[in-house]
Parts: sequence; C-alpha cells; structure tokens
Amino acid sequence: MSESASSQKDSSTGCGCLFLILLLIAAGYSGVRYWIDSTAYKTAHAAYLQADCKTAVEQYQKVVDAFRLIDFGSLKANSKRELADCNALQSAADQEAANPEAAIVAYDNFVVQRRGQEHPLVPTAQKRSQALYRADPAKLATANLCGRVDALAKDGLLPEEQSWMPTYQFACAETHRKAGDDAKAYPIYLKVLADFPASPEAALAASALKLNQAACTNAAALKKNPAVSSLPGFLPGLYLACATTQDAKKQYSLAMPFYLNLLAEYPNSAEADSALKAVLASPLACQNLSALREILPAASKASWMPDLYRSCAQSAEKEGDYNGAVTLYDAFLADYPAHPAAAQVKEALAKAIIAGAKRSGASTLPDPTRSGAASSGTSVIVVRNDAPVRLRIAISGPETRIEEMDACATCQKYTGIGPLTCPNKGPVARYTVKPGEYAVVVQSISDGKVTPFSGTWKLTSGQEYSSCFYIVTRTLP
Repeated sequence: MSESASSQKDSSTGCGCLFLILLLIAAGYSGVRYWIDSTAYKTAHAAYLQADCKTAVEQYQKVVDAFRLIDFGSLKANSKRELADCNALQSAADQEAANPEAAIVAYDNFVVQRRGQEHPLVPTAQKRSQALYRADPAKLATANLCGRVDALAKDGLLPEEQSWMPTYQFACAETHRKAGDDAKAYPIYLKVLADFPASPEAALAASALKLNQAACTNAAALKKNPAVSSLPGFLPGLYLACATTQDAKKQYSLAMPFYLNLLAEYPNSAEADSALKAVLASPLACQNLSALREILPAASKASWMPDLYRSCAQSAEKEGDYNGAVTLYDAFLADYPAHPAAAQVKEALAKAIIAGAKRSGASTLPDPTRSGAASSGTSVIVVRNDAPVRLRIAISGPETRIEEMDACATCQKYTGIGPLTCPNKGPVARYTVKPGEYAVVVQSISDGKVTPFSGTWKLTSGQEYSSCFYIVTRTLP
C-alpha cells in the first residue's frame, strides 16, 4: 500500500513540472516575441510617421507574419491597420505613371476615408496628387476629374498656387467640347477669360467660345460680360461664327438675327462685309430688306441694293406674290429713278400690277370710246378721274406706261347705279402712246376697298380714245 501511494505522488509531481516547464517556455517565447515585435513595430511606426512606407511595410510584415500566442500591446493589430494604410497609399502611387486619373481618385478616396483625423499619411497623399497636377495638368483634364475640381480642392489635392490652373481649366473645357457638351464647356471658357485674362489660354478660350453653341445662345448676356465684351473683335466674331454655323445647317432663320445684329452693332468691323454678303445670299434676304435699310444708313446708296430689290421682286412674282413684287418695284423706282435698269423695272412693275389685278378678281375694264383723231403713228388716251380716290393706270404693250391721277375733290361715290354719262368734274390726263394692243389696269391707290379694273385695249393709229372712271358702290343682297 505505501509503494502504490508513492508512485502516484511521483506521477503527479512529474506532470506539474512539465506544465511549469511549458509555461516557462511559452512565457519566454512570448517575451522574446514581444521584444522582437516591439522593436520591428517601433521601426515601422517611425517610418510610417515619416511616410516612408517602403521601410514601414517591410517591418510591419515581420510583425504580421510571425506566430505569437498573445498579441501583447496590440502590436499585430496596429501593424495590420497601418500596413493597410501604406498599401493603399502605395497602390495609388503605383498607378501614377500608367493611369494618373486613377491615382488621383485613389488619393482622394484615401483622404476622404481619413477625413477629420490627424493622419500622418494624408499630407503625403495630398502632396503626390498636387505634384501630378503640377507636372501635366492637361493630362488630368478628364470628364471625371474636371467634374470633381471643387471636391478635390476641398480635400487639399490640388496645388494652392494658380500657375497650372489656366492650362487645366482650358483643357477641361476642351474635354467637354470634344464630347459634344458645349453647355459644360461654356462656363469654363468664361472662367479662364475672367480669372486669367493675360494667359495664353485666355486667347484660346476666346476663340473657342466663338464656336460654342451655348455662347451663341447667351450672346446677349456675353455682351454685358466685361470679361468678353472688352476683347477687341470678340462679339462681332462671335455673331459671325454663330450665323455661319446655322447657315451651314440651313437654319437660315436662326442665322439671320446674328447677321443683322452684327451689322447693326458693329457696322465698321472686319466681319461686317462677310455678314452683308451672307445676308444678300440668304434665302431670307428679301424678308429683311427693310431691316437692312434701317440698320445700314448707307444701304440706299449701296450698289448692291437695286439688284437686291429686283431679285426679290422677281422672286415674289415667281411665287405669285404680285403685291409684294409691286411694292419692291415701286421702292426701286422711288429710290433709284435714274438707274440704268429703271425702264426695265417700270415694265416689270406694270406687268406685276396687271397680273396682280387679274389674280385678285378685277372687274372687266370697258373699251375706251373713240373721241377724235390723233397724229399718224400714234394713239391718244384721254382719261378723266371722276372718282374721289387717286388712280393708278398701268398699260403694257408696244410700250409701257404707269401713270397716277389725283382724286376728284368734288366727286362722289354712287350707290347701286352709276351716272348715265361721265360727270366731267374730275382731273383729265392725256397719254400719247404707240398704236397696238395693250393690257390695261386701273386701280385705286388711296382706297384699298375699291375693286380694280382690268382689260385689253386695241388702239388704232391716228385715233384718240376717251375713258371716264367713277365709283359705284353696290349693295350686297
């Protein structure tokens, strides 16, 4: 019995000694491990605080990869966190050469995720981002980064000095322009002009604005903007560019206001001649004749104006707008009575009056009454105006005549039935013409409600003819 008890006691004592030995070994290993980790972490953290991630990563990796029973002082946890910071920063740095845009985005994310902290690596991320902008700002003018300028500046990722900014802003505007987004490019061009007027990019921005559709839309506002209105030749150049762009698209109604504004506001500019030529060649030129005459005081003396009148009148005739043609022919003869083409225009006017009267449903003009003799080789027409309105008489045949007669001051309008004979109260006119067949129109030029008369007169040589005109108002049933 005593031998058995002694054996159990020795076994228990042996186990206790083994446990104690293992405990001492673990404690010793942990102590040594802590000392090694502490030394590596101190070296890594010191490098980390100096943003020397290359040194820091090597030391942190030693701590993270080593086996330990207990993470005394949270050295491994701290190493993992700070190692992740260095890896994130290094990942951004590794993209700088091949993809600087991605590097900037990575630096921005790095800073944003640590916003509000006194983080030792944030200044490095900011400095590296700033260095990229200084090195080649145009390369960073992507649609993404250009849209994040304010946010990047807030996060300290842009250089504080402004020397790089004109190049960058202009490049951003060009990026939007090339993408077909004039609306986004427009305010950036303006910013370049306003903030950096003496920079080379300001001249480039001014040239680009002339081709910017948003600038055309905002031309009135630009005229009030001192950044652009003070630029010599900018606004006339803009007007001309906007107009020619619309002309190229056959949007003539959109082009014409730019041309006319240019001529009105900058008649002595280098662009004015080009604008005038474009207006004269425009399908809408005839619709803007009166505007041209108001805009250009010298237009009535210009050599091109008579030809434009004739061209527009002929176009109106082709379209069946005889009243419009008559107005233009009348204006031609009023403004250019001594023009070499005046006789041709007068003939064309007579034909337009006659065609217009027929088109409007003119009443049939009675043949004139033979009233006497005339010299051989001539015919004489004696016309009396017994109407209280002014008359225009147009005849077209072997020769062309357009005559006007004053109203009869003492004559009346008849109702229902006219007089049995000519009242012989009004003014009389005698016209000597060549014999032959004539198309004739008699119309009121002071009362548009009076129906014109149209007919064909055959006039014999050596014969005088008489015709009396008065107005009969007919009561509608």
